[in-house]
Amino acid sequence: MRRQRDGTSTAADRLGAARPLRIVHLITGSSGVAGAEQILIDLASHADPALSLELVTVRPWGPLGDALAATGWPVDALGVRRLRDGPAGLARLVGLLRARRPDALHTHLHPAASLGAAAAAVTGVPHLHTHHHGAWVQRHGGPLDRRLDRWAAAHSRAIAVPSRAVARFLVDQLRVAAARVRVIPNGVPCERASRSVRATARARLDALGVPRGPLVGCAARLVSSKGPHVLVDAFARVAGRRPTAQLVLLGDGPDRAALHRRARSLGVAARV
Repeated sequence: MRRQRDGTSTAADRLGAARPLRIVHLITGSSGVAGAEQILIDLASHADPALSLELVTVRPWGPLGDALAATGWPVDALGVRRLRDGPAGLARLVGLLRARRPDALHTHLHPAASLGAAAAAVTGVPHLHTHHHGAWVQRHGGPLDRRLDRWAAAHSRAIAVPSRAVARFLVDQLRVAAARVRVIPNGVPCERASRSVRATARARLDALGVPRGPLVGCAARLVSSKGPHVLVDAFARVAGRRPTAQLVLLGDGPDRAALHRRARSLGVAARV
């Protein structure tokens, strides 16, 4: 029997050793593989042998479907392209859950959260959600998006968040009971921190002319919702006290030129 480090039984034990814990992951999906999508790929690639996963995208099959399939787990797509496809997508998800009979449905992103919460209500499958982006939907989504985001949060059995800041947002702004929120920081596969990977990264920094010394790095799309301008402003405030420090932004996006201008106006362009 598998045991946790504290000696208690795992969820798989309580269900019985005859079969693994079955989990369906539902993610919205996009035209590519961004942060939340990569997190799910990493979770699937390093899943515990006591689990049996199925990975489902709300959007039609695309690059994300190919990347998820490469993990070796079965992958499906609901084929939802626009709002009017929602009812058909919900019906397909309900049918999938009734056929697979998973022990849990784990959703990622909006509108996967609201579709999952609705399907869970119909089928009785326990639903948990990872709220990756905090206030993004409430700040940038339309009125319906904001209402669905709140409804999904209220109807998820548990919500995982990557930081205490997101937890505070859910409790203070969306009025989610604190007992239903769990902070689970995003993990990084150990092989990405290997000595050879670090050596390759240092070689690329050398090729870019980034001197050795204190280094702040950020990997993200360069869009205002990710807040790279906040990081540039913060770096400018401490740059005088750390004259050898450098800031490296890894990514691209519509705010790239504006960030260059911002760094120049703050006098740190040569170090960003």
